[in-house]
Amino acid sequence: MDLISEKDKVLLCRGDYIHMTIVKSGKTASMNKTLIHLSALIGSRYGSYFEVARKNVAVMNEAETREFLNEQCGGEDTEDETDCADNAEVSTTKVFESSDKASVQRVTYDDIAIMKKDGVDGKSIVSTLVNGNTAFGDRTEYSKAKYVSKKMKRHRFVFQVLRPTARLITKALHAAGNRKLITLSTCELGMLLMKCSLFPGCKILLCESTGGVVTATLMEKLGDSVTILDFFTGESPKRENSSLFVLDNSLYRNVYPLPAQLMNTSVPLEISADGESVSKCPKTEHPSGDKPLSDEQSSVDTSDGAKRKLFQFGPKHHEGLAKYREGNADVILIVSRFDPLSFLKHLLPQLAPSRRIVVFHNYRSVLEACGAYLCGEKLAVGVEIFETFSRDFQVLSQRTRPTMKPESNTGYILCATSARISTENFDESMNGQL
Repeated sequence: MDLISEKDKVLLCRGDYIHMTIVKSGKTASMNKTLIHLSALIGSRYGSYFEVARKNVAVMNEAETREFLNEQCGGEDTEDETDCADNAEVSTTKVFESSDKASVQRVTYDDIAIMKKDGVDGKSIVSTLVNGNTAFGDRTEYSKAKYVSKKMKRHRFVFQVLRPTARLITKALHAAGNRKLITLSTCELGMLLMKCSLFPGCKILLCESTGGVVTATLMEKLGDSVTILDFFTGESPKRENSSLFVLDNSLYRNVYPLPAQLMNTSVPLEISADGESVSKCPKTEHPSGDKPLSDEQSSVDTSDGAKRKLFQFGPKHHEGLAKYREGNADVILIVSRFDPLSFLKHLLPQLAPSRRIVVFHNYRSVLEACGAYLCGEKLAVGVEIFETFSRDFQVLSQRTRPTMKPESNTGYILCATSARISTENFDESMNGQL
């Protein structure tokens, strides 16, 4: 059985809010200013719903879960201005549009604050609000269900425990936002993987600025059946978000981190005295620290007196560099905050013909420059740039409508198919037939 155990990484989900924590006995987690005792989660199934009542965490049985989910389908996320006196978190200085709206609810802010302080559960608070609403009996059945659903979401603290997955982690990171990294939406990440046309045994040339989300997602979906040459910028790979995934370290055995400067195959390697390979290319210099060097900058020039940083290579890095320089890669996947055109110019010679090129960027103009280069040099066919868009629909009894808050997108995607005729071992007798 799939049960929650000690030291498991779990996601606590309440509506659109997702909080990640590690289950430890005697520890607590703070979620929406509410303390959750993690010991109560141990032994329950993943996907279970828990309710915090009177500062205790209790798992909900099947009947309670079904009742709760039915209540959630009863209304919108929008606020009802005709009855907002039951919100204890709203300031008591809230001004109503008319005295008639304020007189509808007999329960005051102070009454709700006292009930919450005394540990009254959410269902009792909602029941008090329903009884205190003088206009509740005049509402339609749909309006009543909507009213109860909205109050349940506000005053009843129920959360679900889920196992971390690429979709949920991406959703949480996208909602949180991070200006230093690219935060893909779930739709964008899914579209990137679909356009790559991945298959077991493929070789991927990857450049990402997502904190390791793309690499971890590839490992989660394909395991160690693929080879990933992960070109990083700066002094070391940035994978702070990969720790959110529940992955075995053995899956990373076919992931080879390489400095972005070594995209240029003209950069020579020297063998040091201890037998390790040493790259003589200089350290990346860019105002943001993450732009690969051009051909002129990557060339070895010891006469300019500039300070150069040497990258020490171990056996795995040397193996990854050998795989890169042998070419015949199957996919180029670039998800970078910086100009991807410089990446493409170095990576394209190592890509086999009729293979996929997928690039993500926040600005369409940057991808248009990449598309113009691919078409102008006749390096790719089927070049297209598009923006992903998705919207959820709520399907209820006798009504269907789109959700009021669709997931926003952060950028655009370029995809193409490489078009290159290899001249190696070309049969001269076929020349006249082409």
